[in-house]
Amino acid sequence: MDQLLTADIHRPTSRHCAFCKYWNDRQNKHIKHKVHDIWYYEPYVREYCAKKQLATKGIGCCQNYESKF
Repeated sequence: MDQLLTADIHRPTSRHCAFCKYWNDRQNKHIKHKVHDIWYYEPYVREYCAKKQLATKGIGCCQNYESKF
């Protein structure tokens, strides 16, 4: 994990692809729990999105977001 950002996964403004169930990070290697609802994530790593059917960055977001938690 090179460059990390933090996000509160229960805030509407933190609906990033890195925390979406459609983002293909099966082993959750690009996110890491910090404390309570706060998580670290790698914002510029690309993984395949099953809804968009293309690689998207962890910091991305869209109307298809569904939390993986």
